[in-house]
Amino acid sequence: MKKILFKIVLLGLGLILGSLAVEGTLTVYRYFKHHTLTRAELISIRENMLQKELGPAMSPDPNRGENSLIIHPFFGYVFNSKLPGVNNFGFRSKYNIVISDSDYSLTNGRNDNFLVVGIFGGSFAEMAGSQGEYLEKKLKTLFPQRLPVVINFGMRGHALPQSAFIFIYFKELFDIVVFIDGLNEVWNAVENNKAGYPPEYAKAYHFQYMLSLNELSPERFILTSQIIAMKSNLAWVTKISLLPIIRQSLFVHYIWRAFARHWDYQISLKSLEIKKSYEKGAKFFKMDDEFIIDHAVRQWKNYHQLIHEISSSGGILDIHLLQPNPFVEKSKPLTSDEVHNINNSYDIRDYVVAGYPKLRTAVSNLKKSGFVAEDLSYIFKHIEGSIWDDSAHPNRIGYEIVLDKVFEMIEKNKSSLAQYSKKVGIKGLPETEQIEKKISAKWVSSQIT
Repeated sequence: MKKILFKIVLLGLGLILGSLAVEGTLTVYRYFKHHTLTRAELISIRENMLQKELGPAMSPDPNRGENSLIIHPFFGYVFNSKLPGVNNFGFRSKYNIVISDSDYSLTNGRNDNFLVVGIFGGSFAEMAGSQGEYLEKKLKTLFPQRLPVVINFGMRGHALPQSAFIFIYFKELFDIVVFIDGLNEVWNAVENNKAGYPPEYAKAYHFQYMLSLNELSPERFILTSQIIAMKSNLAWVTKISLLPIIRQSLFVHYIWRAFARHWDYQISLKSLEIKKSYEKGAKFFKMDDEFIIDHAVRQWKNYHQLIHEISSSGGILDIHLLQPNPFVEKSKPLTSDEVHNINNSYDIRDYVVAGYPKLRTAVSNLKKSGFVAEDLSYIFKHIEGSIWDDSAHPNRIGYEIVLDKVFEMIEKNKSSLAQYSKKVGIKGLPETEQIEKKISAKWVSSQIT
């Protein structure tokens, strides 16, 4: 009996010493690779993952984001306005919009000195717009007598013309509009056409999924069940990794990461199968992908020109940005985490490689024509740490870098905001008072909710 106990003790000590040795080795590795000993960032990664998988459900089935959307007659689709964080028109914004005697405005006005910025585009713009408070604080330093309001009109899956329709619909609201786009324009066009839908649709499978809820085939049911099971497993492993004491362990984190990467990859494969199940099986136009991309880039440029014409006639400062993407060659030195994130994400390399050179030429031509426009393809070029969460979206730091660029462009073109006051005949006032008069005349019964 004593020998058995002795062996158990030795085994226990061996495991403890082995774990300490592994932990020490990983600590040294992390220090030399990342120049840090803290575990807080790694714990945060797992906590965010857990919140993503087990957080408040946006719908009965949180595993398909389309369930949080509703069909809109002009915009394709918007978010369900009953969801938390969504305004009355179906956009992820804390600012509601009402109709006044003459146009749209913010609700229940007390303030008449808003500086209203609209953010437009697809999911990249939507996620940038979700950090509107960051831009509002920066703009407050630039316009101390204004109350900056950043309204997020970005919508996952949207491209031009959807974002242009939204801008035209609400154009009376804005002092500044920012369009951050490019990727969905070429991505949507090719995939929609392949799936048998017009290229200019928002992501067509969003429509088809929402209009075909009664078509839950056995294949889709099985795939959805598999996704739910894998997400549940990932959530369970993540919860275990966050238990007291072991949550600080690098060894535990790297074991968790191996499981997470495996399930991430499998979930992406199953999700792709569901998406493909809604394809019609015949192209809408019998054209090759390059022809469709050329068409999409022309449309992208034409809509930006239309937006500029409407903005100029209304005294709105319009900013046009080509969003960055990790598949643009030499646009950023990728970390190992970014490589994993990108490889287990949207399969869009071909669209970026084929479309971005043409988009970059188009935005360059807009800039030469006097547009306030910028190609952000290389905005992360000198960032050594991780930025890309997947093949289309950066992390919070990345969005802040983009919003810093937006602020810089607004600052550089600040004087153009005062020009509208002159157009409407307000003369003889200092620049800031001209802006106040313009905003006072523009807004009716307005207050931020």
